[in-house]
Amino acid sequence: MKRLLTLLLLLAVALPASAQKEKVVERSAKKAPAWLGISCPDYFTVSATAPTLDQAQKQCLTDIRQHIITSIASNITSEEKLYQEQTARNGVVSLLNSYASEVGTTGASMPYLCDISLSRALGVYWERRFVKQEKSYYYIYHVQYPFTDADRSAAIAAFRALDNEHLERLEQLEEQFETFTDLSFLDQTAAALNPLIDYFFDTDRRNRAVNLQQRCRQACGEVAIVPDSASLGCYCYHLALHGRRVTSDRQPRLESDYATNLRVVPLDGGYALLYDEAGIEGEENFITMTYTFGGRRLQHRVVFDPTEGKLAVRPFGTVEIDALGPGADSVATWRISVPLRSNNDTRFEVRHVDIRVPEFGAAAQGSLAGYAFEGKGVHTLRFTASVPQVTPARRSVLLNGTLRIVGADGRQTDVRFNLPYRLNFTNR
Repeated sequence: MKRLLTLLLLLAVALPASAQKEKVVERSAKKAPAWLGISCPDYFTVSATAPTLDQAQKQCLTDIRQHIITSIASNITSEEKLYQEQTARNGVVSLLNSYASEVGTTGASMPYLCDISLSRALGVYWERRFVKQEKSYYYIYHVQYPFTDADRSAAIAAFRALDNEHLERLEQLEEQFETFTDLSFLDQTAAALNPLIDYFFDTDRRNRAVNLQQRCRQACGEVAIVPDSASLGCYCYHLALHGRRVTSDRQPRLESDYATNLRVVPLDGGYALLYDEAGIEGEENFITMTYTFGGRRLQHRVVFDPTEGKLAVRPFGTVEIDALGPGADSVATWRISVPLRSNNDTRFEVRHVDIRVPEFGAAAQGSLAGYAFEGKGVHTLRFTASVPQVTPARRSVLLNGTLRIVGADGRQTDVRFNLPYRLNFTNR
């Protein structure tokens, strides 16, 4: 009995002593407000302690932000849970943490997160306390902050809108990947996917974005050069990816010990490699063409036979066209000059010509008589043709055509060519 009385006396002495360990030395109001530690549908409260008043205020602002983030995330998670009935509890918690993290990341553009300030608080109360045992001071800061159900719904809607924007962008890029024709899409899309990969916090969408980026990078190494036609001085080709014709504004690197004046120009959705041959008989004469897409090299060798030019007369250089008209019948007159190079001393004639200009969708053709030339060297074929007046349909720097050459022995040869041209309009 005496021991019990002694214990009670000790407790009676200890409790007042414990209560006196901290002392309020300063406060913002004479009496603590009734809302301390209470939350309701229209507001919530947060409290923070820190060595200085400024630090306690900043911590409260951080806690307010986190409270709103968690509120938004928990509401979204509760909706997601309806679709994930078999998700384990730790999976739901993980989803909540992911949403909370992402709400915080995207919160810079959400009004309920970027406008947080003490000026919006419904109430503020603080105390400065002295800890006798440690002989130190600290502040405790309390904030009553408004956040109604309407505010919560608006914040959730803002987050979902941002989330949907990212998802729609991913779906757009996935769809465009199947139909694009410009190879610049690959580099641009791989770069555009980086912020989406950083944003997506769920495994499914993140994996989709990562997979699409990998497909873009892989596709850079799967581009092919497909030959279309070839003649001495001109090699026509196009680029293809997975069987689909594609284009690129990148110029390939051209190298050759057997050709000069190397250049690539656009032609009918493809390209033409033009060159002046300087080949050596008995050797493999070639041009190396190298593209680089997304760090991947695409190399192609163009082989040509320099003896091809010695077996026939062939057009070369630039075709000059003077367009006159049109007349009353909407037909224009074209005066056409085609440079020819002959590699032998014999006589030859040009009996038929067919020249097509893709840019105008026009053709100049017809039989010729009396167009005879003789001797090795350069000659010029000049003739006039009537062409329906048309407006340019597409940009092209090359025309294509066929000349029928008749040699001194009567043998006929059709010479096909692709050459640059210059079109001069008069009296338009």
